Amino acid sequence: MHAIPNVWIRDSGPRFLSDGRRLAVADFAWNAYGYPRELLVGSSNLLRRGSVAKDLAARLDLPVVSTAVVAEGGALDVSAAVILAYKGTALQRNPGVPLEEIEREYLRVYRKKKIVWLDQSPLADRMFSGPKLRNYFGDGANGHIDEYARFVNDSTIVIAQIDAQEADWDPLSRADHEILRENLAQLRAAVNVDGRPFDIITLPVPALRHYVRTGPLLEEQKRRDSLGARYRDFKVGDEVHWVPAVSYLNFVVTTASCWSRPTGARGCRSASGRRTSSCGRRSSVCSRSGAWCRSTRWT
Repeated sequence: MHAIPNVWIRDSGPRFLSDGRRLAVADFAWNAYGYPRELLVGSSNLLRRGSVAKDLAARLDLPVVSTAVVAEGGALDVSAAVILAYKGTALQRNPGVPLEEIEREYLRVYRKKKIVWLDQSPLADRMFSGPKLRNYFGDGANGHIDEYARFVNDSTIVIAQIDAQEADWDPLSRADHEILRENLAQLRAAVNVDGRPFDIITLPVPALRHYVRTGPLLEEQKRRDSLGARYRDFKVGDEVHWVPAVSYLNFVVTTASCWSRPTGARGCRSASGRRTSSCGRRSSVCSRSGAWCRSTRWT
């Protein structure tokens, strides 16, 4: 238990490091997901979460490995030797800090050998002072890798993809389809610490239109936006779309159990790009996912 309410404990809570004999806790700097400052007005709880990891480490009597570089738990996914992360997120969290310094600190804290960088995260998980795109609004973790790409063993990565047909259903899906295709190409070009390519498995992102909530901007919503940070270009009665981050491979992989295929989903793709109807590989992804969901091996 901790005094600061914290729904997403994987992000600000302790990340346990292990060398197989002893545990330690990684303590990254915290800046509330790098949210725009105007969106943090009145969010004292969110701003205070940076103390959670160190507080719990003290309670558990575990050593702490600290850094001044910012990262949340969901922003870094790991295998035994490699970190997977979004370059744009790392730079946004650490303004003015060279990428080389950020990389050096990430590797030092987690004691890994290599980082595989993907350039940018989908818009659906990003946070802006205004809409994500056009009149599409929503919250998110502001660029977390664990929603879209995850290690399931040392040589295998799953990555979310938006179906080409479903990408044409709305402009946000179209934009994120292109971003995720770029992410996929970067992963296929990346190599492991042994110089071999990773085994890449694609999983479908649930179609956004099944989850989007559309309606007029309400007077109460406009009033709560006291600084005009979110709806400054919109007036009461304008049509807006509220969207969640719908990929959430953090849930698919972390729970180590398969999620049911949504209506209309067309199956999985193997590393070669061949579509399969049974999603048998998705089951294997789920069943062997537990090794890296709660801790990173510290060697």
